[in-house]
Amino acid sequence: MNVIGYLLKKQLKNYFVSLKKNPAKIAAYVFIIFFLGLTFVLSLLDKEEAPKKMRDINELLGIAAGFFMFIFSISLYSGLERGASFFKMSDVNLLFTAPISSKKVLMYGIIKQMGLNLFISIFILYQIPTLNRIYGINGIGCLAIFIGYLTLLIACQVCSMALYMFSNGNPKRKRRVKIVFNSVLAAAGALLIYQVAQGEDLIGAALHALRILDYVPFVGWIKDAIGAVIQGEIHTAIIYSLVTAAALAAILLSILKSNADYYEDVLTTTEYMDEVTSAMQKGKPLLDSQTKLKGEKVKSFGLKRGRGASTIFYKQMLEAGRSGKIGINVSSAMQVVIALGIGFFLNKAKELDDYTKLLIILGIMTYMQILMSQAERWTAELKYHYIYLLPQPGVIKMFFASLEGLIKAALEGCFMFLPIGVLVGVNPLFILLCILARISFQMLFTGLSVLFQRMFGSSGNAGLLMMLYLLLAFVFAAPGIITGVIIGAVMYSGSGAFLSYIAAIGTGIAYNIIFAFVVGLFSNQLFMQMELNTKA
Repeated sequence: MNVIGYLLKKQLKNYFVSLKKNPAKIAAYVFIIFFLGLTFVLSLLDKEEAPKKMRDINELLGIAAGFFMFIFSISLYSGLERGASFFKMSDVNLLFTAPISSKKVLMYGIIKQMGLNLFISIFILYQIPTLNRIYGINGIGCLAIFIGYLTLLIACQVCSMALYMFSNGNPKRKRRVKIVFNSVLAAAGALLIYQVAQGEDLIGAALHALRILDYVPFVGWIKDAIGAVIQGEIHTAIIYSLVTAAALAAILLSILKSNADYYEDVLTTTEYMDEVTSAMQKGKPLLDSQTKLKGEKVKSFGLKRGRGASTIFYKQMLEAGRSGKIGINVSSAMQVVIALGIGFFLNKAKELDDYTKLLIILGIMTYMQILMSQAERWTAELKYHYIYLLPQPGVIKMFFASLEGLIKAALEGCFMFLPIGVLVGVNPLFILLCILARISFQMLFTGLSVLFQRMFGSSGNAGLLMMLYLLLAFVFAAPGIITGVIIGAVMYSGSGAFLSYIAAIGTGIAYNIIFAFVVGLFSNQLFMQMELNTKA
């Protein structure tokens, strides 16, 4: 184990040494630490306020169980197809060929993955003020959620690797595992629909349906351990923690003692993840990276349309058509389904007016729009010289290069808000404004991406910059949302509910468009000079 310990120590030391050569990384870390500190300060200020009635803790545990099951099921389905890996291509080239025990190499991969998961899970700490204010959870409870989420991520990786090794080369086993998971999800969905049909309240129906997840390994154990810590049942928490640790140890032992060589099983997944990581660092869309592995079907040649900067847009549409990813993709479809599900349940809430229901959906889907944002095709255009040779202003190039994302946002908005708006029976003008709000937020996030490209170029740690991007997305979106809420509240008493809602959304849309336009003017040279996008 001395070799692995030495390797981990040297990697950690080299990472801190590399920070000296990259001030942008240091600034990003300072920014993240500042917001984390601000989170704790807000949490302390909330404690000084007068106590109020807290929501049922079982509601939070139900949400956590559903979220954990979502991550766990996606991880296992991915494991069935491609497996899971704790390693990088450098590990494949150096460690896999070294005379080191495979058990030590596996432990090295798990330790590295734990460090990465620790960084990924930081976003949970930013929810401390919300959890404290709504559910009255103290620091111990938040720490339990944080550790539980870390444990779940490790369990996802280990189970995915074991499942792939178990079912690799055996289609029947793959089908059986899929049937089991589909049965659990279908049972939970059927139970939820039944409870709603019986006329129970939405929260009660959802919590009742999510009880079936208590019987899912790891998901139910980790959720019950977190609940036990929050409720002060330490002995119960220890029991569930020991069960989780024993199950993880048993699976790892089975991997090491299996006849299959896990080096060979994780090789394909490692190569795939290396492709995805490379695409993110170079600013290429992840969809293109995935399609590249499967190959593209080319049925036509040439753009046949477009003039000047508009040719960028038609080129992107042609590439999307060849890859089969034109219009709504998997991420978009997932968001549409979630929006329709929320709309269906909110329609049962009689205490809310119809416009409030649509505003709630708009807020939730905007939050998801930030979290599920990914690299767009326009970033790949900046790697080639063609866009710089077009004799047009940079703002025009920016518009056409990002037009595909705006069209996708418009389609998402139509699929989300048209059915829900018709279901609850709101004014068509309000539905149109919700769709425009979706498009305007896409403009804001595109403008923020352009600003990032202008500041950091194509270099830097993709994971770190992504976290910084998410934080800044919330920061820059907040002024428009807050201003809209204030204007809407002022107009509510004098002009009525409908006009106040219109004013609130209209204010947010105007702010998003102005922000995107100002950023476009500020970053005009980004689309004019190639040197700005080749920072070391």
